[in-house]
Amino acid sequence: MMPDVPGEHVTFIGCVGSRTDSIGCCRYGCTSMIGQALKLRRAGKKVRVLYRDIRTFSRESEEMYEQALREGVQFFRYDPDSTPDKVITYPNGAVALNDKLTGVDLSIPTDLLVLVVGLQPQEENVAEQLRVSRSEDGFLLERHPKLGPAEAPSPGIYLAGTVQYPKDVRESIAQALAAASKAGLILSRDTIEKEPITAHLVEDKCIKCGICVPACPFGAIELIGKVKEGQIVFHEAACTGCGNCAAVCNYDAVIMPYFTKEQILAQIDAALAEKPEEKVVVFTCNWCSYPGADQAGIEKIQYPPSSRIIKLMCSARLEEEFIARAFEKGAGAVLVTGCRLTEKGSDCHYNYANQQTFKRFQFWHRKFTRQGIEPERLQLHWNSASEGKEWAAKMREMHEVVQNYAKKLAEGVASGEPAS
Repeated sequence: MMPDVPGEHVTFIGCVGSRTDSIGCCRYGCTSMIGQALKLRRAGKKVRVLYRDIRTFSRESEEMYEQALREGVQFFRYDPDSTPDKVITYPNGAVALNDKLTGVDLSIPTDLLVLVVGLQPQEENVAEQLRVSRSEDGFLLERHPKLGPAEAPSPGIYLAGTVQYPKDVRESIAQALAAASKAGLILSRDTIEKEPITAHLVEDKCIKCGICVPACPFGAIELIGKVKEGQIVFHEAACTGCGNCAAVCNYDAVIMPYFTKEQILAQIDAALAEKPEEKVVVFTCNWCSYPGADQAGIEKIQYPPSSRIIKLMCSARLEEEFIARAFEKGAGAVLVTGCRLTEKGSDCHYNYANQQTFKRFQFWHRKFTRQGIEPERLQLHWNSASEGKEWAAKMREMHEVVQNYAKKLAEGVASGEPAS
């Protein structure tokens, strides 16, 4: 039953605090607002809804929106290019605004003003303790939007409900059932099989310097004893195969199965076997930028065929030697891509690993620029799995870079200058 609500005139204002700066649509707000407005209308209240856009997302919500219109809930649209605090005022018990649909200035008598705000992630440190990644907006990040929507990147941790993003009860229940099913699979087994992509230590090459220990985002590497004297231990059960440890090791003492240094260098050589000056070597991560390229294909978005993709599990697997090899073979450009990194956080499926990518890239960019590589020929690009259009746009941009570079080479050769 609808509780006793004071007053006869109730006005809702949608998108309060949402869709501003980096905060997106709260996703469930319109449906919840319209549902409450319809109940109040059926209780005899005079109900108005002031909205920016109506986005009734969940199942049967559009039908509820139509029913609210039929039963007398009034809808007025404020300026969609602004925010409620700038275009709506509440003087003397009446809400004042300009209705964008009719162009009329309105004054709506209001006894109860309801602000519809978006759901914000909870401030807690459990996620950090469990080493679960967060998305750009602060919610917990799933392992994969399609292949692992109820699983966290860290094994044995599952997500359900609004911990992942704002959702209604129906969606929360569906995901909770999926999480329970996944957990049941583990609990029903005597042993757990792990994908064979965990890091391996080559003890003969390891000098026990310990640089790989803090590099691991999951604490899977341990130094027992003193530096240079103790023992390095890899806990394979905790390793997720990001390759960050292999990238920081200066002695090739860490091997990443299926993503070894020899395999990656061989891919670079093959990609640049013919007309390397017209090619862009693109390093992608398994979880975001590579699926972003796949999404561009699914959406049939056209972009030039100059890119040569080399997939890594994480952008943090990238080593300076890979970039140096590409330029040594004459690559027109090198593009490093990965999960989004913003001021508010990281979308990386390996916690903070792409933060290490960013730091290293800054050093590499300065170093290769000093060596005579034009700055635009070595770039970094963050791309999420859903951003097919953004991926295609970046590929077109990089195509122009290699075309200009190839043109300069041709002009240099034609004029008798040495090509470099």
